[in-house]
Amino acid sequence: MRSRPRLLNRLRADSAKREIVIAHVLLLVLFGVGTAGYHYIEGWTWMDGFYMTFITFTTIGFAEVGDLSTAGRFFTVAISVFGIGMVAFIAARAARVVVTSLPLDQRRIRKQLERMTDHYILCGYGRLGQRMADDLRRAGRTFVVIDRDADVLGTLDEWAIPYVAGEAEEEDVLREAGIERARGVILALPEDALNVFVTLVVREIRPDAFVLSRVNQVKNRPKLVHAGADQVIAPDEVGAEHMVRAILRPNVDRFFASLQNSTGGLEMDEVTVASGAPLDGLTLAKSGVRRTYDTIVVAVVRGGQTAYNPPADYELQAGDVLIVLGAGEQVERLRVEGCTPVR
Repeated sequence: MRSRPRLLNRLRADSAKREIVIAHVLLLVLFGVGTAGYHYIEGWTWMDGFYMTFITFTTIGFAEVGDLSTAGRFFTVAISVFGIGMVAFIAARAARVVVTSLPLDQRRIRKQLERMTDHYILCGYGRLGQRMADDLRRAGRTFVVIDRDADVLGTLDEWAIPYVAGEAEEEDVLREAGIERARGVILALPEDALNVFVTLVVREIRPDAFVLSRVNQVKNRPKLVHAGADQVIAPDEVGAEHMVRAILRPNVDRFFASLQNSTGGLEMDEVTVASGAPLDGLTLAKSGVRRTYDTIVVAVVRGGQTAYNPPADYELQAGDVLIVLGAGEQVERLRVEGCTPVR
């Protein structure tokens, strides 16, 4: 759905275009009136009458075609008031169409990008990129797309999705997308070589940014890891694993499918315990995660190590990442009330 500002800009531009068309029709009518007036009032030829009307409307300042009678002078004043005003109106409305179209949209997008923080940069808006954009939007995450295809940019413009037109491997394009303020970069480009190169550029600008990359050929996974990608996923490999799980462990597969398609039910999420948060320094038993927030701690990630199904006496520390299962609103409550420092 188009955003309100974008829709208003389009409506203004369309209204200005209609006004220009109407003004042109009226201007042609005035040309006809002026040509006929000079023909019948002064007895000039139709061509002389048309030429006199033209130099009057355009204020060129050439000499009159012939001597004007008193009636002819009054007629000239009358048509010049309407004709010159109509030409000025058309010029003003044409300028409005130019200003309210693409350049204004581009300025609006640029301002929106300048305000973005803690967002994701999605490089490539092909089939995989579109799916990831849909998931990010459903999750309420802020993101910007980098792509160069004109048709893709038109789609992004239609759906009011922020984008930067250009090559993802160019440093200026990444900076325009806000790489310095981004939470992470998602590489969904169709060629592994491009994903490797963009990873290197990202690492040069933001060594601490999280980089998730697709890989088309599994043999290229080590290259992406060596380039600095934090996580590398092969869509075909994931699809094969999903199919195997569906046939060997159908109930498990249905469980994960229900989480993925959940619209208010259970979902798997991660929450980071901040220093000074209520849960910092408490054991799972004393934290009340299950009792107070109605969520289940499936695992705890600490220093790159994962503790699966941690025991009740497991003591939580600042920086721990809790992998939890629960309703979306309960997980968010845990994040805000339990894992955020009390002010």
